[in-house]
Amino acid sequence: MCIFPAHAEQIESDKVQHFMVSAAAGAIVVNVKPDWPSGQQFLVAMVPGLAKELVNSREGGSGFSTRDLLADAAGAYAGVQGWRWFVAPREDGGAEVQWKLKF
Repeated sequence: MCIFPAHAEQIESDKVQHFMVSAAAGAIVVNVKPDWPSGQQFLVAMVPGLAKELVNSREGGSGFSTRDLLADAAGAYAGVQGWRWFVAPREDGGAEVQWKLKF
């Protein structure tokens, strides 16, 4: 099942922006708070998108969009899990790219 029932080129650029901002927020949260559970990291990464939708829902705004919120959720999940899967912290404070997948 696909969240967005359209071809990639038909997805509104707004949804892509929601996804990318939330993905970046997810990666930042994991980097800043690596000891937090992934669910908590996901919720914190959702804050910017939820805040924007709440502002949009005010009088004179563009209206609350569940599709925007779904794009935020997909991005936050991708950011949190992507950072956990592909980036590993090093003891010297840096990070290295890795492939971490268990079957």
